[in-house]
Amino acid sequence: MIEHNVFLQFRQDASQETIQSVAKALLDMETHIPSIKRARWYDNLSREQRDKGFHHMIALWFEDRSALEAYLAHPHHQTVSGDILLPALAQGVESLLVFDRRAEDGTDGR
Repeated sequence: MIEHNVFLQFRQDASQETIQSVAKALLDMETHIPSIKRARWYDNLSREQRDKGFHHMIALWFEDRSALEAYLAHPHHQTVSGDILLPALAQGVESLLVFDRRAEDGTDGR
């Protein structure tokens, strides 16, 4: 299992409604892209003030690397990313931090 984590830095003027709309669009990808096994949205709760503006994260789980690659190339992912996500971010793709890991330790998003 591959866990694909994307940390997001929204524009400072992004409303809660905008952020919730982006979250819904990202989570709804699970119903449109068969290779996504699970999708979860997280808000940063840290009080350390070291998040560098990355206050939200989407985590997606895939069976293997080829399933992740299929998701990355999927037209629905491209549409959601280009039309909904990127315009809401502070600096487009520069406001994304991606961390993929092998989820073999039982932390598969359940």
